Amino acid sequence: MNLNKKELKIISYNFNCMANRLLRVSYIEIYSVLKMFIGYIENTSIINDYVRACTRKDFDVTQEVQEVSSSYGRAIFDLGNTIEEEIYTVYTILKYISETEGDIVGIARSYSDARAYQDMVKDFNNRVTLVLINHIEAYLTRIGIEMGYDEDVKYMITVNGQQVNIAKDQSTINAIQNNGTNSDGLIKLVDSIKELLDDNVPKDEKEMIEENIETIQEELKKDIPKKGLIKTCIMGLKVAITNIPTAIELSNNVEKFIEFVKTKIPQ
Repeated sequence: MNLNKKELKIISYNFNCMANRLLRVSYIEIYSVLKMFIGYIENTSIINDYVRACTRKDFDVTQEVQEVSSSYGRAIFDLGNTIEEEIYTVYTILKYISETEGDIVGIARSYSDARAYQDMVKDFNNRVTLVLINHIEAYLTRIGIEMGYDEDVKYMITVNGQQVNIAKDQSTINAIQNNGTNSDGLIKLVDSIKELLDDNVPKDEKEMIEENIETIQEELKKDIPKKGLIKTCIMGLKVAITNIPTAIELSNNVEKFIEFVKTKIPQ
């Protein structure tokens, strides 16, 4: 995939927001938030390629989950002996739980001495989910360091297991077309969003909305917009407005912007 450092920063920021929300989630809402977390990974090529490249032999997730959830706290998951096995195992377990909506309390009980369900889920996240999050964060940080300081230079990133190759992309895109990004209606909508990003909006959500909208606008100006990057930014916008439910007008305008963008993404 082709990526510059600014785009990588947005992806890292959005991933951290999703991860932090999952780590703090109520046990009642964990399935919906977990689905969003898994969806973000699957729709973000640079993370998805890394996770998908990890494998582990003879791991039966259905059997493992059933054994832990029915053990009444006596069994825990074997996460493996390498980083690659840990990534594969934790991701596979979380994806299975999100798809089946398995007994999260029964599973979490094995990772906590607490009696409250919320504390059990929190301890499970700290001991299992955080393993995957930390590996992905370290991976994105390592790529950022190898990219250097230039924000605009494009890099070709390929993943082969734990081997990540990063090289400057020598290709250039010379043709630029107007995909409607300069229409009066869209300009007014973006201006309205910027005006509503006042001091009442938390700093993190404000920055997330500004950066994702800016990146989407730049991509739509290109002859071949990056569909994956645009989808990542859309998810980032959805996360941001979810975190500010009282900002009704702002959220509505962001939703309108998202709907416009969806009509411009090549199918």
